[in-house]
Amino acid sequence: MLKRIAVLFAVVGLSAVTAAPVEAHGRTPVDGTWEYFTEVLDVREVGCNTVLSLRESDEFAGDIVGTSNPDLGTSTVVLRCNGSTTFRGAIHFDEVTVDGRTGSMVLRAHGRLGAGETEWTGRWRIVRAWGGLEGLSGHGSWWGPGAGGPGLPGFLEYDGNVRINQHWRAADAPVSADL
Repeated sequence: MLKRIAVLFAVVGLSAVTAAPVEAHGRTPVDGTWEYFTEVLDVREVGCNTVLSLRESDEFAGDIVGTSNPDLGTSTVVLRCNGSTTFRGAIHFDEVTVDGRTGSMVLRAHGRLGAGETEWTGRWRIVRAWGGLEGLSGHGSWWGPGAGGPGLPGFLEYDGNVRINQHWRAADAPVSADL
């Protein structure tokens, strides 16, 4: 009987030690490259600002890997009176891979190119994820020279953190044998 109790405590203790990492909600650092092409859909003058509505095709590589669906995404570039330029966009991925899991997601980004500057800087945030990425969240920064204009390739780098859904880790945990 004592031997059974000792084995039970050993199994329970081992389960507690191996369960802790499985249920962790830690952030995972991500980085990589973001390349894109834009197509101008509309140009408007708003005061002394020029507003461009764009269709954008994006390709992420590195820790986030996928190609956007240009028919779903929207982006706006504003050429401001003071010489600076701003960007806001929603990038839709029908299929993207993060941390070895594949699903769909929407990433929002915004940024700025100061007057006389040559490097864009901005922020990104995952606002929705579903399928194999259900529950994924994340945010970070991006920077780089961007594109020389519509129809030309743009190049950026990104980094940040994603928070992995706890159920992903639980699905990867080894199954213990019944005693």
